[in-house]
Amino acid sequence: MKTIRNIWLVSIVFFVLFTQCEKEPEPEPEPESNIPDVNFLNALIENGVDTYDDRYITAAAAKAVKSLNISNKQISDLTGIELFVSLETLYCSGNHLTALDVSKNTLLTFLDCKYNHIASLDVSKNTALVDLRIGGNQLTSLDVSNNTALDELTCNDNQLTSLDVSNNTSLRGLNCSNNQLTSLDISMNTSLQSLICEENQLTILDLSGTPALSYLLCANNQLTSLDISNNLALQVLKLSGNQLTGLDISGNTSLESLDCSANQLTSLDVSGNTVLEVLWCFNNQLTSLDVSNNTALKTLYFGENPLTSIDVSNNTALIDLWCGHHQLTTLDLSKLSNLEGLYCEGGQLTELDLSANPALSRLVCAHNQLTSLDISSNTALTYLQCEQNYLSALDLSNNTALRRLLCHDNRLPSLDVSTNTALVELRCDYNQLIALDLSNLPDLNGLNCEGNQLTALDLSGNPTLRFLHCFDNQLTSLEVSNNTVLGKLWCGGNRLTTLDLSNNTALGANTDPYTPALKLDEMPTLYEVCVWTLPFPPDYFTVDITGSPNLYFTTECSQ
Repeated sequence: MKTIRNIWLVSIVFFVLFTQCEKEPEPEPEPESNIPDVNFLNALIENGVDTYDDRYITAAAAKAVKSLNISNKQISDLTGIELFVSLETLYCSGNHLTALDVSKNTLLTFLDCKYNHIASLDVSKNTALVDLRIGGNQLTSLDVSNNTALDELTCNDNQLTSLDVSNNTSLRGLNCSNNQLTSLDISMNTSLQSLICEENQLTILDLSGTPALSYLLCANNQLTSLDISNNLALQVLKLSGNQLTGLDISGNTSLESLDCSANQLTSLDVSGNTVLEVLWCFNNQLTSLDVSNNTALKTLYFGENPLTSIDVSNNTALIDLWCGHHQLTTLDLSKLSNLEGLYCEGGQLTELDLSANPALSRLVCAHNQLTSLDISSNTALTYLQCEQNYLSALDLSNNTALRRLLCHDNRLPSLDVSTNTALVELRCDYNQLIALDLSNLPDLNGLNCEGNQLTALDLSGNPTLRFLHCFDNQLTSLEVSNNTVLGKLWCGGNRLTTLDLSNNTALGANTDPYTPALKLDEMPTLYEVCVWTLPFPPDYFTVDITGSPNLYFTTECSQ
């Protein structure tokens, strides 16, 4: 009996101990994210929206957010944006969105979703919107009739065929460029100050109801006329690439910048536009141009017109002057001491006096009839393009800042570039050079000296050279062993017997795959070409050896 009682007591003890032992709780599973796009979720975390650091966005945390910038984050899906009911500002541009639902974000005043792949956008519930930027998407239609508070609308670079902004009477800025619009009614947008509607198919543009307009870009449409007589506040006007035969800007005295290039204008009166600083009127049919009253002009582009003369003596503020492809025989620049850029290529100039232009840094006077060119006073010159003239001499000794020199197709028997140590590009091809010393040009990247009478070319002082054309000379010696970054070498049509390319392992790198990186053609005198690998060439580039029947490649170079 005693034994049974002991067993009973032990059983009770075990039962009590067992029932009092608590089972250790299993860890709770982490909540699944309610933001399916991981890039969107990561962007929210970066913005500090993940309150509990559990990769779960609570409704309370989302509701507290008023401004969100998640641009350029490679986001494809913005599901979850509906949680952000207090959102007033949203930047989500430069992502991969194909759709965007902002119907729950009714407090939005600013939405920037440009440069995505959005095909449609419903903003009918976003009546508080003041600024909408939807450019660079794939929209074929856009309804902003409910967005009466809109101040700025940017919908450029889409596929819109129509756009109704009649309800957007507060609109001050509209950019609808590069669409497929054939008409645009802005008669109700009386507050409009900026209109960019270029690159469409507009044939008519009525601006009579926009007296506050100060900025208008309507280039590259099909306009045959444009009345801006009511737009007296205009400061910037660009209407290039249309079909205008006339343009009256006599009343637009506030105009500071005008681009009417590439039209069919036969005359242009700018005498009343005395604050004009920029005038582009090239590629028209102008036979005369009077800019004597435009003393504020800083930029004047009037080339590609049948002008035979131009007087710029009053335009002392000019910085850039382009008269390319002209019919001028003379050009007086003596009053333009501030001139920095001169582009007078493609004309009939026989002389060019630049002694009064010490600030000149860019000069393009190619394709004229110049027999001499004095640039000794132009010490600021960094870019010189004087090819296809009749120059027999060119003194560059004072032009120590020169970086790019294109003097090809002249009659130069010599060229001294010893003081031009900043040169990175040199084209002196098709002259009459018998020697060329480049030893002082350590930064030279590109050299074209083909079609001369050079017998030797030593490039050991040009370690950064990447491009070399020296064919059709009389070279018997070519030293390129120090040009280890050389990617393209054309040296055919010379008198070489040997050539050492063993150090030029960069040949063929970053060059056009459709043209040979190495031309050794038309050299029957050439036998041994020392290279760094066999077989040669490697698979990634080609070699032209046409007309060089005796050539062979080897890695065992003759000493």
